[in-house]
This record gives sequence, structure tokens and C-alpha cells, in this order.
Amino acid sequence: MIDAVPVTTAADDWMISVDDHLIEPPHVWTDRLPAKHRERGPRWIVEDGIEGWHYEDVRQSVGGAVTSGAIWPPEDRPPVFNPLPFSEIPLACHDPKARLEAMDIDGVLASLLFPNLPGFAGSLFVRAKDKELALLCLQAYNDWVIDEWCATAPGRFIPLALVPLWDGALAGAEAERVIDKGARAISFSMAPQNLGLPPIDDRGGFWDPLFSTVSSAGVPLCTHLGTGTGGKKVDEDERFAMMAKTMGADAAGAAVTAIDMATDPRVGGTLLQLAGQTTLVEWLYSGNFDRYPGLRVALSENGIGWIPAVLQSADWMLEMSRNRVTQPADPENDPLVSPEAREVALASLESKSTRARQERLPSEVFRDHVYGCFIHDPVGLKLLDELGVDNVMIETDFPHNSTWFPHSMSKAKESLAGVPDDARRKILRGNAERVFSFTPAEAPTTG
Repeated sequence: MIDAVPVTTAADDWMISVDDHLIEPPHVWTDRLPAKHRERGPRWIVEDGIEGWHYEDVRQSVGGAVTSGAIWPPEDRPPVFNPLPFSEIPLACHDPKARLEAMDIDGVLASLLFPNLPGFAGSLFVRAKDKELALLCLQAYNDWVIDEWCATAPGRFIPLALVPLWDGALAGAEAERVIDKGARAISFSMAPQNLGLPPIDDRGGFWDPLFSTVSSAGVPLCTHLGTGTGGKKVDEDERFAMMAKTMGADAAGAAVTAIDMATDPRVGGTLLQLAGQTTLVEWLYSGNFDRYPGLRVALSENGIGWIPAVLQSADWMLEMSRNRVTQPADPENDPLVSPEAREVALASLESKSTRARQERLPSEVFRDHVYGCFIHDPVGLKLLDELGVDNVMIETDFPHNSTWFPHSMSKAKESLAGVPDDARRKILRGNAERVFSFTPAEAPTTG
């Protein structure tokens, strides 16, 4: 394993990472679920010589892909998909005190952590058959991460919680509960419709209780890369096809893309990095920010370099719509449209018309409500004037493969070398402090 020396850095040179990960220790659910449910909640079990989580029909191990990028040097990494016994999972992945040591080495003052077993936005519990038990499991995770992990070192971890996405009212209630406990962020799917849930602009108001709660509390939603897929156990071709669907490909195109991705994982990895484009556009036109002025969304691990191009296109489309350069179809007077199709089309046009009437340009909506988050994005850092320096935050993604650990701070300095000091400090920590209403602890003294 890597034997690193703590960095020597001034107090202002520490960063706040808005996207890191943890691996839950085996006691999370066995300690916190009611006794009658402990044999049905997630349990860490050895079966046929393989250690892993058991929950309903799910059997999930922790593989080298989760930890190898951060902990082991390239010549000594475990195979990516080989299950790891818990004794071989590095302490910094599942123990908060060991994580603090890794953060000190890496120059990370504070860290926002996404879960592992539940999925980054809790898709495991969305898919669960017993929703009463799923809610208890989700709440047990939230209580553990807030009361146990984050409480280990106040000011070093930004508490992020899950909500029961399968029920909008319950999601709002759980958000209120965890915010009262100290949560400063709520994890949310990039594309809930791909989980079989209503889209973010649902006309029935499914998401209103959640959006109202987080808007009033000033707590942002974090839409982590990859949370727009179903998250079920699938073979490689189906998994990549799900990615393609998330990115908006049609059925035929998704099939072709899936083959390419399965043949060369670099294709899938590259395209997945651009999945946030659809998420951003959907949020910009959803109307949610007009209805809930305090609502904010962080595009976790989605990068920033692509955002100015999307905003440019969105502004142009809205200007064209205002100028009536493009005209919508008229299903109401089309004799070839069936009554059923006409009803659906008119409802869609009503929604689109409402969106078209919004007064703010999409780029203005972005500046007021949305934040881009990056690990490595030299192109994006050249476009800060287009992005708005107040809308950019940095990440390390520890302990996943894309992390720079143990060199995150030195890499950040390298990337930000040409950025003015005030903008540099905002990106490294100031924006995170503001967006998450978070006061970090004093920087550790290292030498």
C-alpha cells in the first residue's frame, strides 16, 4: 500500500472535496435496525468462500475497482472485479479516523461522502420489495453516517443523506428529519425516470414535498454521476446499454453503443462523463427553480468543461422560441392524430409552453441554482468566465480509481496555477462552505 508523507501546506491551501465515498462497515444495519429486522436487512456474510452483502435478492461484494485507485500502486493492485474480504479493504474506506489520516495526507480539509452498498442515491432501496424495511434501512444508514461517522470529527465531514425516492411525501419527511439532525446535502438521482419514478417536472407534484423542504432549508440536492441508471445487477452489455439510455440514445443507438462500450470500456467511461448534459438541461427547463427559489443542484462528479456549450445552446433555443423562429406542431387541428395521442401531445405542449415562458435565460438559471463539480478538468478551468467562478467546486473521488490520492492538493495547485487567488480559494473551499452552509474545522498542522 502507498506510504505517503503528509503534505506541508498553509491553512488557505487545504481543499474541501464535494465528492468522496465510503464503504459501510458490517455493523451499520445489524446495530441500528430493530431486532426483528436484523436478519432481513443488509448483512455481511461469507457464502461459498466469498464475503459480501446479502439483502433480499442482492448479493454484492466489494471489489478492487472500488478501492484500488487510491490505495494500491499500479503494480500491486488487486484484480478489478475480484471480491475483497473485509480484512483486505483499507481502513480509510470504512473507518472515519483512518479516513482523517488519509485526508490529512491529501490536503483535504473536509469531505462530502456518498454511500457504497445503497447506491450513490439509494437505488438499492428503491428496488427493494419490502418498502417498509427499505425505509428503516435507509434511515439506519442516515443515522449512522450523521451520528457516528460525521460526529467523529465535526467540521471534517459534510453530512449527506439519502431519501426514499419511491415516495415523494416520505422523501420530503426524511429530508426534514435528517436536516434537523445536521445533514447539509441530499443525494438525488440524475434521472429518476430511469428508476421507474416520475421525472423532475412531474405535473402531479410527486417531488414537491422534497423540493419544498430542501429549498426552504437551503440544502442542495447532489446528482452523482451514474445515479440515472437502474443500478440492478446486470451483465456488461445490459449495464452499458442502461448508460446509453441515460444519455438519451434511442433503442437502436443504445444497442450499438452498448456493443462498443463492452468491447472497449474506455468508450463507456468517456461517454458516461458526459451524462450530466441531459440532467442539466432537464433541470434548467423543469420550472422547479421558479417554483422553489431556494432549490439548488450540484452535478457531482459530472465535470465542468462541457457546461458552457450546453448553456450556449440552451440560451439560443430559448431566444429562438421567444422570437417564434421555430413553431410547435398543432395536434389539435391535425385530422391524422388520434384522440388519445392528441391528449398526450396537448399536455406535452402545455408543459413546453410553460417552460418557454420562463423569463430567465438558462445560463442565468444555472448561475443562480446549479454547481459543476470536477476532479480533473483543465479545459473547464479555462472557461471560468463562462461558467461563473461561484458555480464550481472541486472533488477528489477518494477512494475510487479517478482520485489523485495522495497527490490531490498538489494536482489541484497545478490545475489552478493561472487562476486568480480569490477565484482559486472559492474553488478549493469557499464555494463548498457557502453552498452547503458548512463551517470547516481548523486546518490540521502538518510538517
